[in-house]
Amino acid sequence: MSTTTPDSPSPGSPRIAVVGGGIGGVAAAAFLHRAGLDVTVYEQAPQLGEVGAGLVVSPNAVRMIRRLGHFDTFLAKAVPLEVGWEFRRWQNGAILSAEQLTDNCDALYGERSYVAHRADVLDAVRAAVPAELIRLGMRCTGIEPHADGARLHFGDGSVVDADVVIGADGVHSVIRGAITTPAPAEYSGMCAFRALVPPRTPRRLRAAPSRPCGSDRTITSCTTRSRAVRPSTSWRSPLPVTSPTNPGAPPAQSRSSSPSSTGGIPG
Repeated sequence: MSTTTPDSPSPGSPRIAVVGGGIGGVAAAAFLHRAGLDVTVYEQAPQLGEVGAGLVVSPNAVRMIRRLGHFDTFLAKAVPLEVGWEFRRWQNGAILSAEQLTDNCDALYGERSYVAHRADVLDAVRAAVPAELIRLGMRCTGIEPHADGARLHFGDGSVVDADVVIGADGVHSVIRGAITTPAPAEYSGMCAFRALVPPRTPRRLRAAPSRPCGSDRTITSCTTRSRAVRPSTSWRSPLPVTSPTNPGAPPAQSRSSSPSSTGGIPG
């Protein structure tokens, strides 16, 4: 299934630069291109590969993927989520409540909830963006706003002028510094460890979206068709690594957050 999009930007279209080729940046470019606007994505990585972990893709995000015309690409790798928001008693793991999503999502929102690997979600969104509109190996090092737009500087010495710049370059955003005062990331006290678990994982782990491991630890698992199970374990236990701004805490760039719903999810 595909969606017809303009072969070239509309006359007089502003030049739009999207800095960052993650799900957010590529999705923005997909819809801008679909609207006939002149857009280019600048991604610092040399290729868009398998990065990240499992995501819960909620109905609002699924609806957008379908609108882009590549729902079949997404569905080939995604797994319908049957149970969500499971709450357990920490002392013994007994289930207190669990939201059944099998029929509820369709009835309420017109789409189901799914779990998928971040790379598979990105592949589905990227399918709506012509390859020539995504420039890889372009690490943005600075931005100079001016009256007519902004000039972007890249690590290879090149510069790009744009009428509109969209910053989708993550937690260490260069673009954010142009519109607000840059500030270092602060350690939240939460740690997350991600791992890849093969399909032979015990059924009791694969069946539940989350399981308690004591009073302050949780294992969240995400099953995908192409990449088995990717659990994320998180707890409030500072790692024995020093940080210049917070001795005893892990450096900010090493932190990772647990998977949650897309449409507000970190990718």
